[in-house]
Amino acid sequence: MTLAIKKAFDITKENIVTAQPLIVFLLVISLTSVGLAQQSNKIAFIIFFISNFLLTTAFLSGWFYMVKKTIELSKVEYARVEEKSAASFDLLKDFFPGVSAYFVPVTVIFLIYVLLSACIIYFVGIDWGFGYLSSNNIHPDKIYQTALQSQQALEKYLYSMTFAQIRAINIWMMALTCAVTLFNFVTMFWFPAIFYIEKINFWTPFVSFWKSLKFLFKNFFGAFGIMCFLSVLNFIVFMINAIFSINIILSVIAFFIMFYFATYYVILIFSYYDTKQ
Repeated sequence: MTLAIKKAFDITKENIVTAQPLIVFLLVISLTSVGLAQQSNKIAFIIFFISNFLLTTAFLSGWFYMVKKTIELSKVEYARVEEKSAASFDLLKDFFPGVSAYFVPVTVIFLIYVLLSACIIYFVGIDWGFGYLSSNNIHPDKIYQTALQSQQALEKYLYSMTFAQIRAINIWMMALTCAVTLFNFVTMFWFPAIFYIEKINFWTPFVSFWKSLKFLFKNFFGAFGIMCFLSVLNFIVFMINAIFSINIILSVIAFFIMFYFATYYVILIFSYYDTKQ
């Protein structure tokens, strides 16, 4: 696991060009999301929503394929640094072939992933969660309405709660966090698996899920260690963004740290799958 973490750092550092599509995508999706938020017409809203969804899956198809090619490139020995740099820059050419080859299966997987995530949030966070909070004399609607008033009003309301109520909220948040984390852990290698299947067909999304599950249980402790490491790293990046937001220059630095981390995150998971499969 330690070797995989270090190897992913080296691959990301030497092929930082892999982060470029992510930067472009987030800039584009931020603009289209503004259009989505401003739509009052239901038909136009649906069109913008579907367009954003398909834009996301197209990006994931091309970017993940590019990440796979980046890992393959890291195994090649070059006589000169210039040759390696040129080959790294040429990785951008792999983006659109990836979209063409994997758009449909990635779209199916992403749709299933989003629906399952929504179900987990609903059943654990709302269906069970709100009932659990209500049994402890906590009213989620009141918390929501208070939060809309002001930050001070929310803090005042929370401070007025008893210890048992605060504990109930913490248990609710912990249960939801654990459910989402477990789901993310089980599906951690679902996307990498699809890019290592030779023949793409109707069953590819489901075959890749089965392969990812077998891989996960075969390499359980290594995968668990990587997830814990990424969780800690994610917390550190979150804190850096929160602290650096006080200054415009520091915000720019935090912006690039976030992109580097996102790229490293994906490369580590793909690289581990590539090494152990």
